[in-house]
Amino acid sequence: MIKTVLIFIFLLNVIKAKSETNWNLPENLTVFNITNVTAEVKLPQSTGININNIFIILKIQNTNDVAFNEHIIEPTVTDYTFKNLIPGGNYKIEICVRDKKKNKTLFCHDSPRYFATVPNPPGNFNSITTTEKTITINWLPSFGLSQCYRVEIENSDEKFSKKIDKTTMTFVNLFPGRAYNISVKSDSGYRVSTPIKVECRTRPLPPASVIVNQSSIAPTSLRVVWSAPSEQTDFDGYKVWLHHQPPGTLVDVDPVVVSKDVHSWEFKNLVPSEFGYQVNVETVSGNVSSHPAHCSSVPSIK
Repeated sequence: MIKTVLIFIFLLNVIKAKSETNWNLPENLTVFNITNVTAEVKLPQSTGININNIFIILKIQNTNDVAFNEHIIEPTVTDYTFKNLIPGGNYKIEICVRDKKKNKTLFCHDSPRYFATVPNPPGNFNSITTTEKTITINWLPSFGLSQCYRVEIENSDEKFSKKIDKTTMTFVNLFPGRAYNISVKSDSGYRVSTPIKVECRTRPLPPASVIVNQSSIAPTSLRVVWSAPSEQTDFDGYKVWLHHQPPGTLVDVDPVVVSKDVHSWEFKNLVPSEFGYQVNVETVSGNVSSHPAHCSSVPSIK
């Protein structure tokens, strides 16, 4: 009988504490302005005759952790900011009411709020390798929590995205000489970070052939003739240049860049060379050049 009476008195005190604070939870509790390390909480208004006798306890827990962190605030506070959170973390917030004098928790609401912080973006790209039809990118990992990375590549004609758990990605079957925009985001499963971005261009295909018009060879000049790439490729023009045989015997001739509709070039004012010249022609797309197409050593110019 005594035990029953004590339980009844305890329940009355709980009901009284709740009614005196008139706390409108959980409907009005909102979490907003969430960043990678902070989150703001808007608390419901509280009224009651004993409002000065209580504290509000905000209990926040990273769902990967067992323990709660308690934040003690006055019941008149309507906005509170959690700081130093883990980027990409998943959190649970509970609200409790504590008696100031007895330092005793009166009750906790059983409908917590859940939210996730924004993950940090990946680190910078630390290497980019291109071929005629592939681009391989590597980046530094994100600091904080993330389940995977969301990688995206696009140009004016197509778009492709994929989620991966590594910090490297190779895009294949790309178009030679074409510019691609690549972005990488950290993905926590609930939120994604701001992206890191880079514009990459595949190598254009080289000219199909390069020859020197033998009849054009003179003591100080020669004419180079080349043909367009044998397969489809994006490119803006050609870069034509000479170097001496063997390399380093004389100063090389500076490259000449011509438009894509030009297929020959005459070099003049050359220095007579005992060993001759090697002719190289590259296609150019943006600031990326193809592998050089070259002809065998030009006969010596004397």
